[in-house]
Amino acid sequence: MAAPDWQCKPNIRLTKPISMQMPNNHPGAPFKNYDFHEVNPQDFRKQYDLVYDPCVPVATNGPKFSGDFECGNCGQVYQIGPKDYEIHLLPDPNDQLTTQWFFFKVEDLEPGDYFFVICGFYRQCNLHYKGSKACVYSENDAKQGIGWQRIGENLNYFKWKTGKFPEWAFSFTFTVKQKDTMYFAHAYPYTYTDLKNFLNKLPQKYQPSELCHTVGDVPVPAIFWDADIQKTVPIEEILANKGKITHSPPEIRVENVSEFSEKLVELLRSWKDGAQLPTGIQYEKKPVIIIVARTHPGETNSSFAMEGLMSALFSDSPLGNKLRENFSWLLVPFINPDGVICGFYRPSLSGDDMNRVWQQPDPLLHPVAHTMLDLIETLQKTRPIHFFLDFHGHTAACNSFVYGFMNEENPDLYSTERVFPLLMTKHTPLFSNEMCSFLKQKQYEGTMRVVLRRRFLILFAYTLEMSYGGCDFGPRRNTQFTIHDYREIGDATAKAIADLLLLPSSLASREAMLLMPPPDLKQNQTQQEDVNATIEINGKADEKKPSFFTFKPDDIKVEKPEAVKLVLNQYTKDM
Repeated sequence: MAAPDWQCKPNIRLTKPISMQMPNNHPGAPFKNYDFHEVNPQDFRKQYDLVYDPCVPVATNGPKFSGDFECGNCGQVYQIGPKDYEIHLLPDPNDQLTTQWFFFKVEDLEPGDYFFVICGFYRQCNLHYKGSKACVYSENDAKQGIGWQRIGENLNYFKWKTGKFPEWAFSFTFTVKQKDTMYFAHAYPYTYTDLKNFLNKLPQKYQPSELCHTVGDVPVPAIFWDADIQKTVPIEEILANKGKITHSPPEIRVENVSEFSEKLVELLRSWKDGAQLPTGIQYEKKPVIIIVARTHPGETNSSFAMEGLMSALFSDSPLGNKLRENFSWLLVPFINPDGVICGFYRPSLSGDDMNRVWQQPDPLLHPVAHTMLDLIETLQKTRPIHFFLDFHGHTAACNSFVYGFMNEENPDLYSTERVFPLLMTKHTPLFSNEMCSFLKQKQYEGTMRVVLRRRFLILFAYTLEMSYGGCDFGPRRNTQFTIHDYREIGDATAKAIADLLLLPSSLASREAMLLMPPPDLKQNQTQQEDVNATIEINGKADEKKPSFFTFKPDDIKVEKPEAVKLVLNQYTKDM
C-alpha cells in the first residue's frame, strides 16, 4: 500500500486541524477478560471491496472513512461484509516496525451491528485481553453531553501475518442506534491544536515561547518560568547566552554522582542563599524542574497528565504559588510535534525514536533534542537542575508507575530516589509503588532521562508511565482509565514534587528514607537484579535524631490527625 503524499507533511496536516476535547465528560468502562483466538482473514471476508484509499478517491454508497486530518492514521479500507470493514494502517516511517496508533473518522454509519478489524500492528503486547477497548467519539452522543468513551465487544487481538515481521490485528463489534458520524482511536486523541488551545487559555504571564522548529518546520512550544524574577522568559533570550556547546555521549561518572552526602536533603532544600552542590559550583539562582511529554507521539495520555500538572502549577492556589515561588520550571509539552501531527506511534519525522537520540543528537535530524541540551546546559551555568520527569504511556502494563535509577553503590541515593514514587501514592490511588522499577541503564543509555541525569547530575530523574488500559488494584481495580484520570495523575505529580522538595519536615519523605534502606552488601558484592523487600512500621519521626531519622513506636502524625500504618512493598526489577 502506497503512502499518501500528505502523510509526512505536518504543515499540510495542520490545514485540517481537529480538536475534540468537548464535551468534557468521558465515561469510563470496566475491564473484562477475553480469550483471544487465531483467525484466518478468509474466514470473515464475505466480500473484499475497496471503499477508502488515502491516495485516490473511491466512490462508495456506504459509510465514508477518512484519516487525512491532523493526527489521523487510516490506510486502505475494505468492506468485507454487509456491515463489516477491514481497516489497514499507514506504517510509521522507519524500519523498526512500530505502528500501533490509529485515528479515523467514519461518516454515514447507518443503524445496525458492525464488525471492524484493524490490521497493521507490530506489537504483540497489549491490554485488549483485559478488555481495553478502542476510544470512540460519537457526534450523536456529543449532543447529549458525552465525549470520548470506550466502545466495543467481542474483542480479539490476533496474528494477521506470519513471517520474519509478523503483523497483528484488533477486531471488535459495536452497535449504532441511529445514523451517526463516529471517530475511532487507539487512545484518547490529543492534537497539536488541542495543545495550542490549552496554552492560549493560560494567563498572559504564563504564555509559551518557542524552543525551536522541528524537521517539519513546526514550532515547538515551551515555557520557562523564572522563579527569581517571577515571570516567563523567552527561550531565545536564554539561548542567546549559550556560547559554543558540543554534545557528545556523556561519561558515566559514578564517582561524581556518589559524592552526594548524608546531608543531601538539607542541601537540596537550601535555596535562598544558593546551594553548594557536589560539583563544586555555587549557584545563586533558584533550582530548575524539567517536565516533558509526547516524546512518543502515540502516547497521548502523557499530554493529559501534562495538562493536569500545568493546571496545578499555574493555578492561583497555595500549591501553585509555592511551586512557582521556589522553583524555575522548564515545560515542553510536545517533544515530538511532527510525529503527533502526522499520526505516528513512535518515531519523529526523521524516522528515529526520539527517546533514543539524546547521547549525541544531530542538529538537523533531531533539532528538538539538540536545542534542549543547549538550553539545559545554559541554564545549569547559573542554577541547579534538581528534578526531571518525562510523561509516557505504556501499552502492556496497568496503573501508573515510574522508572528510576539503580544506585546500589550509594546508600543515600538508593533511599532518596525512592521518595518521589512513594509520595505519588499519597496523592492518587492510580499510582502503584510496587510496579516502580529502578533499572540497570545499559539498554536505556540513549533515553532522555538517562542522558540528562548523567550529564547534569540530576538526582531526581524519572519516567512516569501511564497505562493505556486502566487500573488493576485499589479502589479503581478493573476499571479503564479516562482523560480525567490522566489529568489527576498530572495533578498528583505536582503535589508529590511539592512534598518532596518543599517540606523540610515532611514525614512522608522521612518515612521513605528510613523505610527504604539499601540492601546489606558485603564488601565487593553487587546488588542482585531482583530485590524484594516488604517492611511494615508504625511510628513517628524522632526530631532529636540526626538525618536519616529514626522512629519511636508511636503513631505517625501526618497532615490529617488520624494515625496511619505505612506499608511499603518495593520491587526492583531489571526489565
